[in-house]
Amino acid sequence: MQLRLVSWFFITLNLMEYVGSQQPPSRVRRQGRMHRNMSQACQGGCATCSEYNGCMSCIEEYECKADCEACFNKNFCTKCKNGFYLRIGKCLESCPDWLEPNNSTMECSDIVHCKVNEWSQWSPCTKRGKSCGFKRGNETRSREVLQLPSAKGKLCPHTTETRKCVVQKKKCLKGVKDSQLTEKEKDGFSSHESRGIRKGSHKPSSVGQLQTVHCFLAEKQGQ
Repeated sequence: MQLRLVSWFFITLNLMEYVGSQQPPSRVRRQGRMHRNMSQACQGGCATCSEYNGCMSCIEEYECKADCEACFNKNFCTKCKNGFYLRIGKCLESCPDWLEPNNSTMECSDIVHCKVNEWSQWSPCTKRGKSCGFKRGNETRSREVLQLPSAKGKLCPHTTETRKCVVQKKKCLKGVKDSQLTEKEKDGFSSHESRGIRKGSHKPSSVGQLQTVHCFLAEKQGQ
């Protein structure tokens, strides 16, 4: 009787080993790889995930807090309910002093201050749009705004400056606009004027004027 039971035991064991050996080894390896990939990709309360995209949805047991409408897990909110501002996974009734509320995205954003570049060079000295016919004029310089400020950021400073300037007065050519003259012509005309006779120092012309000549006769001795 005992010998018969031992025989049945070995027959059953051999039969189980035979059935297991008939399963394709590639299928076993593929299933093991799938489970290994899924366990590596799905972390921290993810219900569905992929090897390349990571977590796709959260496990239902992670219920969002009362002020949160959508969350990644119970401690990290991705969208707050109306009246709350989102800041790094938290829902706040109001933003801290170092942040400002963005009513379009309902988030607490960083404060952005205005930024400007360096001043340009001073412009040529002009007066009423001309660079001739005057001695005292104005020159200007400017700079551009690189970054506009946010609602609570520092406002932009002035972008233009004007100051007085003094130049050597030069005569304007009649019928010729100052913008039509080249720099060489302007310099040549200015040097020509500087060498000319100043106003009021011209000598009167002798043409057409009467001159009086006084003659004195010497008397002969003895007469």
